Amino acid sequence: MQLPQIYILLSNSLNLSLPKNLQNISDQLGSSNISWNRMISAGSNHLILQNIYLEYKTYNLLELLPEELQKHLKYIYELNSERNIKISKQAEGISGLLNKNGIAHLYTKGMGHIIDGIYANPGGRILGDLDMIVYDKDWIATAEILKKDGYFNRLDYDPQKKKSIKHYPRLIKEGEPAELELHWIAVKDQYSKYFSTNRIMEGGRPSHNYKDLWVMSDEDKIIHNFLHSQLDDRGHRHAHIFLRNLYDMLLLSKREDPYTTIKKFGHFQNEGKAYLALADKVFNSNLLSSGKKSFATNYFLAKHELNLRSKTFLIFHLFIYKIYRHYIFQPFAAVFNKQVRKSFISNIKSKEAWKKHFRSYRKFFVA
Repeated sequence: MQLPQIYILLSNSLNLSLPKNLQNISDQLGSSNISWNRMISAGSNHLILQNIYLEYKTYNLLELLPEELQKHLKYIYELNSERNIKISKQAEGISGLLNKNGIAHLYTKGMGHIIDGIYANPGGRILGDLDMIVYDKDWIATAEILKKDGYFNRLDYDPQKKKSIKHYPRLIKEGEPAELELHWIAVKDQYSKYFSTNRIMEGGRPSHNYKDLWVMSDEDKIIHNFLHSQLDDRGHRHAHIFLRNLYDMLLLSKREDPYTTIKKFGHFQNEGKAYLALADKVFNSNLLSSGKKSFATNYFLAKHELNLRSKTFLIFHLFIYKIYRHYIFQPFAAVFNKQVRKSFISNIKSKEAWKKHFRSYRKFFVA
């Protein structure tokens, strides 16, 4: 079973409410053609194994898997569920502290989805960290309040780099399960003028499951999802999208129509339509409700298909872009822009910046 077939198997498995997906997956699991190791490897890389477990359990498909694999998936789900419950309690503690100090704040991304019931089960989403956003005017004060409560940051904050970062250096507290990313903007600076912190905060509301923990509006969750995946993470440029991000969008579509929301947003329409078209393709869904695909969308889908079929193709255009951006464009820009120059020199001197730079290549080598 080749990678494109594994990818479709996994993506269809995430939307078994569709009868055609359920029948297709049931037939495939009952065959002897599946490479279980490749399936688990790809599912792990896309951070969706716990979702596969829940879908197969709901639709009575677990018995079609090898017994050892059933146990492995259950273990991953239970471990993740236990951790997420602990992170939710951590969030409650943080909110209690900030509320006492009059700091307005919202939880975003994975944590926001969990506490707001986007995921029906607390173990349904793997959380890398705890994302929270505050008003710019409260950003540094919030960090100081958290530090007084026992949080600390391993990396120093450099005010000169503020425009090039979205969040304060990760805050850690001994005994707590997750590192905290304290954001002053939700997306990179060049996109934040279209999706501002003021807009996000003003549209915030109490979460469905934890009334004292606030989250983005459902419309803003949709916009944040596609901006973060397509632009911040350069998913549109590379046509390389994690299934976890697409699955978030699929679940969000049960609350609000993504196509209408992105159209109303009015910015980056080509990227948004291409993203929804890809979701439709892999989930057999109907998020791109217009049903129309532009040349740009078809090009994006073709590029994504090539990435699945040929890792060499993905690596080639990735390296060309990386070499240009980091080794040609940035040094050239540093000559004429003082802020870029300061950031560039600072990064050259920083061992952590070099480590982060080299780690950034890893995500493009997963399935």
